[in-house]
Amino acid sequence: MLITQALFVAYEVLSRRVNETVADEPEDEVDAGGPVIIAGIGRFGQIVNRMMCNSGFETIVLDNDLNMIQIMRKIGFKGFFGDPTRPEILHAAGLHEASILVVTINDLEAAERLVHYARSEWLDLHIIARARDRLHVYRLFRAGANDIVREMFDSSLRAGRYVLEKSVLANTKRMKPKKHAINMIAMRCANWPHFGILISRLMRTQHMLHGPKSFSRRWNLRC
Repeated sequence: MLITQALFVAYEVLSRRVNETVADEPEDEVDAGGPVIIAGIGRFGQIVNRMMCNSGFETIVLDNDLNMIQIMRKIGFKGFFGDPTRPEILHAAGLHEASILVVTINDLEAAERLVHYARSEWLDLHIIARARDRLHVYRLFRAGANDIVREMFDSSLRAGRYVLEKSVLANTKRMKPKKHAINMIAMRCANWPHFGILISRLMRTQHMLHGPKSFSRRWNLRC
């Protein structure tokens, strides 16, 4: 217990020293502009920036985390240390010349202020913002964001898709052919609406030509 308490005290002292050092560090002078401005370079912003750079697009990265900016510089990416919510920083980064602003900062209220200010300054700017939750999505939309991405939503859907796919594959081994065929049709209709329209037209045609049971008989033969 004594060792644990001593470690917590040491951590607090080191954290204060690091914060004081960062606070005393002057912000960079932004002397470059580009078509894409990325405000916030955490894990979310890093992936966006890497995709843009690998595709040949020039980006201007702004972040008030000095350690993160220094890491970016070591691996070859250019970034500027400064608060992206400050108007002078945004204008120095070429706000009125940029076509896209990506907002990925962690502070929810700061993200809303940034979106609101950027929209009021440049109506043609396309703003893509990261949202924490559904309520934050609505707030960013009211602030003027064009595209809003919930930070955990897409990955959760992808995980759920894997679970459903594995569950369906496991259940098909115990299903009869007719039931398996019906379930596969239902899945395809849910994922591809045009497939559902095609199936419904085919069923109506078979019903008119050969009677109501013709489609099921033909499908059982195929299975």
